[in-house]
Amino acid sequence: MTLPAAAWCLLLLLGVSQAPTDEATPPSDQSVPSKSAADEATETRTQEEGTKPRVILYPSRLRSINGHLIEEGEGTIKLLDRSGKTHEFDSSLIYALVRLHDVEEPLPAVVHLQDGRIREGLLEEDSFDHVRLKIHGVDHQFARQDVTLVRLLPSFDEEYERLLRELDESNILAHLSLCRWLISEERLPEAKAELERLLGREDNPTARKMLQKIDARLAVQNAKKQNRDPADDRDIKHDSMPDLVTDSDVNLVRVYEIQVDDPPKLRVPAATVQKLFDGYQGSPLLPQDAEGQIAFTKSDPADIVSVMFALRARELYGEIQVLTEPALLSTFRQRIHDNWLLNRCGSRACHGGPEETAGGFRLHWSYRPDDRVRTSNLLALNRLEFDDGKMLNWSHPKQSLLYQYALPRSEASTPHPEVDGWEPVFTPGGAGQRKAYLNWIEQMMGRHHKDWPVDYTPWTPSEPDTEAVSPPAQGSGSDPGQSR
Repeated sequence: MTLPAAAWCLLLLLGVSQAPTDEATPPSDQSVPSKSAADEATETRTQEEGTKPRVILYPSRLRSINGHLIEEGEGTIKLLDRSGKTHEFDSSLIYALVRLHDVEEPLPAVVHLQDGRIREGLLEEDSFDHVRLKIHGVDHQFARQDVTLVRLLPSFDEEYERLLRELDESNILAHLSLCRWLISEERLPEAKAELERLLGREDNPTARKMLQKIDARLAVQNAKKQNRDPADDRDIKHDSMPDLVTDSDVNLVRVYEIQVDDPPKLRVPAATVQKLFDGYQGSPLLPQDAEGQIAFTKSDPADIVSVMFALRARELYGEIQVLTEPALLSTFRQRIHDNWLLNRCGSRACHGGPEETAGGFRLHWSYRPDDRVRTSNLLALNRLEFDDGKMLNWSHPKQSLLYQYALPRSEASTPHPEVDGWEPVFTPGGAGQRKAYLNWIEQMMGRHHKDWPVDYTPWTPSEPDTEAVSPPAQGSGSDPGQSR
């Protein structure tokens, strides 16, 4: 494999030498009656490879070696190639070192090709021989020698969190730039919140105009939802799929999933803090003097939220602004929902399709799912119950139908019904997906309330003989749990 000089310039500019943060999971041991010395060596090498970063090392522009990085010290690089041979190089003399990405679930990425093309999609595999990228739902495979660089892209929440972390709030132009980026990403509620925060510090005419335009767009969107004429649908077959939850609902679910020891980016308006003082006067958790209350209002939002949780001030939870994803919801998004739930169970050919072919339950499907889609589907999974059990069983997670239906039928105590085209998700090759699900639900179990106080009723078939039983929608007056 060779790379032209121009391609190497691109590699250096875009930082190919950054190491991946995730390491591949070593293959499980296999029991055999006896092992020869060669077998022992092969197994040891396989286990060692599974824990070492995969790289393509170029001793020169015209020569490359594929393998696993054993050692990278001062001035020395050791590599175990695919045949099991060890190579040692002076790091100052090598031409380049390209690190491959270990991908357990599809991730947003950009692939730069030798011919100058740049393709963006979901990275499914970054191997020694090829790169697989899903673009608009279609799998594309590129030979390794045709690829110059594979670069992972941050998610919206990761990028937003970075921008907030680096933002100098005294720099009005930088804050306006952040607002323009949010608008370009069609994140109008977030842009509105940032503009209101900016205007709270300074009456800026540009910010006022931007806020007016956003308010107008949001008003049009809300009017379309509320004032749609049913007569417009007289020639369209009615789909009984419930509406997605609102942005406010998404925010409220995020509030209940805040981990105070690892909080996301938060904001608590001063007016909300004042309501806290007014509603919980005399609480030893709140300062009673004016000076202390001013200091409390300006303190870290995570500390304020922690006090609100301790007081169980649920009537104010909806006013907490959760600007980035809590850790457990981020895991649900990356490792479960956008990884296999929507692509497999929730595909258009399965439970994400029309009601005629969806079976006993339906999920909201979108090519580019947003937080409203994910939250609606999480609520549906949590509230659906069938004769065979619950889709999400917090008391016995491995009895959850979501878990059982993802297993091979031979391993499941409640196997997925016989359906043409169905394939298990948790196969031996999908051990990482199974582990991610179990880790996620175990963490949720350790702190989880019974439900979220969001009004949403999952879709169920209209036939009277359906097995599905949908619980009543959870309104704002429900008690979502024990601790909050």
